[in-house]
Amino acid sequence: MLIRISKTDVKAAMLARLHGAIEILIDFLKRWQNLTPHALYIGVPISPVMETQEMVHRKMISAAYQVLKLWASKSGKIERQLLTHQYSWRCFVDNNLLCLYRAGLIDVIASVVQSKPTVSTVPQHGSASAWANILEALAVVAKNKNALLDVLRVFGGMTFFIKACSPHFGSTTLWKCQELGEAQVDGVGTDESDREKPLNFSKRTKGDNLLKGALRFLKTAVETDEGKKAFIDAGGQDALISVLGSIVQELDMSSTVTSQNSIPGMVMAVLRAGANPSELPFQERMQARSFQLPPPLDSPEEDVFSSIEKDSQFVKRMEALLPEQHLNDAFVASPLFASESHTNRGHGTPSLCPVRMVQPANRAIDRHKMQVCPSEQELQYRRPPSALKKVLFEQTSQIRKGFNPNGSQQSLVYDVMDQRSAEVASKDPLTLQFDSRFESGNLQFAVKVSNTEYNLILQSDINTEIGKHNQWFYFSVRKMVANCVYRFNIINMSKNSSQFNYGMQPVMYSKCENCWRRIGDTVCYFRNNYRKNVEAEEVGDEKADAQESNAESSKAAPTYSTLMFTVVFKQENDTCFLAYHYPYTLSDLQDFLNASYAEKTFHMRCRWQELCRSLGNNRCDLLTITDFGPESVVSSPVESRRYIPLMARVHPGESNASYIMKGIISFLLSDDDQASFLRKKCVFKIVPMLNPDGVVNGSHRCSLAGVDLNRQWVQPSERQTPTIYWTKTLWRYLVHRGIRPFVSCFNPSSTNKTVATSKLNFYILTPKLSCDFHGHSRRKNVFVFGVENGPGIHEGLEKVFPQLMSEVCPVFDLGRSKYNVERSKEATARVVLCRELGVLSSYTLESTFNGFDTGPFKGQQIQIGDLEKVGTDFCRAIFEMILVFDSAGVACLTSTNSGMPQSVNDDISNANWQASGKGFKSKV
Repeated sequence: MLIRISKTDVKAAMLARLHGAIEILIDFLKRWQNLTPHALYIGVPISPVMETQEMVHRKMISAAYQVLKLWASKSGKIERQLLTHQYSWRCFVDNNLLCLYRAGLIDVIASVVQSKPTVSTVPQHGSASAWANILEALAVVAKNKNALLDVLRVFGGMTFFIKACSPHFGSTTLWKCQELGEAQVDGVGTDESDREKPLNFSKRTKGDNLLKGALRFLKTAVETDEGKKAFIDAGGQDALISVLGSIVQELDMSSTVTSQNSIPGMVMAVLRAGANPSELPFQERMQARSFQLPPPLDSPEEDVFSSIEKDSQFVKRMEALLPEQHLNDAFVASPLFASESHTNRGHGTPSLCPVRMVQPANRAIDRHKMQVCPSEQELQYRRPPSALKKVLFEQTSQIRKGFNPNGSQQSLVYDVMDQRSAEVASKDPLTLQFDSRFESGNLQFAVKVSNTEYNLILQSDINTEIGKHNQWFYFSVRKMVANCVYRFNIINMSKNSSQFNYGMQPVMYSKCENCWRRIGDTVCYFRNNYRKNVEAEEVGDEKADAQESNAESSKAAPTYSTLMFTVVFKQENDTCFLAYHYPYTLSDLQDFLNASYAEKTFHMRCRWQELCRSLGNNRCDLLTITDFGPESVVSSPVESRRYIPLMARVHPGESNASYIMKGIISFLLSDDDQASFLRKKCVFKIVPMLNPDGVVNGSHRCSLAGVDLNRQWVQPSERQTPTIYWTKTLWRYLVHRGIRPFVSCFNPSSTNKTVATSKLNFYILTPKLSCDFHGHSRRKNVFVFGVENGPGIHEGLEKVFPQLMSEVCPVFDLGRSKYNVERSKEATARVVLCRELGVLSSYTLESTFNGFDTGPFKGQQIQIGDLEKVGTDFCRAIFEMILVFDSAGVACLTSTNSGMPQSVNDDISNANWQASGKGFKSKV
């Protein structure tokens, strides 16, 4: 019961400490272990009469240690949900750790190890699980530095825990402690038939958990100076490398063995923590990219809406961004009511500006042919077991021999800031020629290890710490030899895990083939031993749960990760571009909009304007898509149309968002019947690229100001974050102007019941929808993050559109969609639009970089066409949503009863909002 409560209720850990349950449970542990001192030793004979009692005691002891582990490890989560901001959650972890430490948990565990069984026969079942819980509990307690020192003193160092990593510990091994701190291992029996096979670590077994418990303790210990010294003195490095070798021989090598939670991944984590990190090759030459920001103002920026009546220039600028609001009067007053010449008047080609980069570019790329993928689908990559074994072998070899980043075998053949290095490399016919001095390129160094192997180092985001946001990469290579296997190691990736371990491959564009393809064999992503000079890992929409730690305990220096892949170039002396994902630059956007502008129907369907300029003086575009035709304006006035704000590319490394947005724009400008319907019913205000500076300069997450723009929506700065400032200002101006669906028109106290009911119907049944498009680096499929509406008539409304999206989009994953809002996401676009501006269905649509694991395209990698199709399906889901709400509105308004019909009123209730889209439509 305690285990179940502690797993599900975050208050249990705090209540356990406040009510003295920790001390009581440890006292019970002492009594149980005194009754059966050898219960946890495999191979200890017990009489048939006592067998049941022994097994019960063993299970009770194992469960007690599991409860203590949960109380210590989960105690910090209570602060994030219940307590105020002024308290640090770590203090509650420390309190529980101190309670465990002071209550004598270490001495209780030591007494188990000190017990001396003398006879060994048939192994007993269940003790592996008990030992796993003991080691897990000890690993949690050891996060307190004083407790760790006490553990090392009581156990005489690390020998016991290193030997606990043996594949035979817990199955065929009897541990004896002849003296405190001295552990010996004796074989069980003399006959081979008495021995069990080593544990199969490719499956989740009790022995698997036992080994993980030992590794978690070692990982916690070696992150301190004292623990690292004890680990080295006990020969832990060689012992774990040997253990890893034996595991690899028995292991069914799957795609997950390099993940952090796999046995090999945990062994490698201990080995890395126990080794001294190295500096990146040519670290002394690395230069952080910077951009001079405008000086801050002496006083806070004034809210323009506080004096909007006096600021005619501001109003004029805002009204210019609402061309759809100034059509009715012009058309009615004009004698050229239906004249084509009138509708095209004054809409010349927008004045385009050249793309501006922080670092100089040396050549342009023909982008008209670069957005093409092969017609056949590309399956997710499955690595051969030999490749994974090779990766593990190379990592252990590096740790054993030490890193030599500036050794004689490595030479710098490309430096983005020094053209001379590339010129020298170009003279060697066997050396690849690298380049990233083009839009969205971000390769900093190329280091030659051999004629066919290169270590690559990426540039970090501008005005950020080196190594904090390294994921996006984009560079070109030339002078390759055909049919030769080249290996690339990108050695300064920031994130600890990646979809590259789950079937994802990089993309490559060949000028000879004129298309993008997924490429790469032996694709593998793993932590290396190069020191990262930043304390915090990258966080964002895919932030993982933080590990609790003691403030007094010195953490091991964070290290980078390596993306390794091999490529075979088919053509001699080809020029190939390699990237993290299909690139989509600011120039691509301008080319696409120019091509759309050339269409004859563009001016009747869209207005293309400049919203503002970015910090780097790049253009931030605004598209207004609706039906501008004179007949449509009369039959469907703009005032009755729904406003739908759409945004993309706030994170420059998420190029898949731009392809989805391209699909949306293409569909809305098309002749499709549903697109025509949407243009008559809606006004789409689209900002297709919120962070043009980051896109142009090859950043992954930040703007030129060095900040994540998707955390600036609460109070954006006109000087530091102009694109966010003017986008939000435009949305706020729509609210100020009283344009639906941003504001409510319902007054429940109205005496006119018919008017009040019709206004209520309009307010409830108008889809208030907005969406910000992103890419997700750690999940497959397409899904949304929403904002949960509170109790009332809107409860569950946020789930209607995702249900409809799941019906029209085969790659949409409704199960991965979430609606809760974490504290770190309160300044994002979807939350601010919902809470401040009243957009009840406000979403972040996330698209995978990898592929799909459900639906008809399961096992395939995503391509450009798939992304554009998601944009089309997004529009079709809006079409279905409007039909649902309009049908419900007609049912309400045609009722002759007083007020709203009870049946429809029930349909609007929270139970029906949570129904599926088809069920909802059929019921209406």
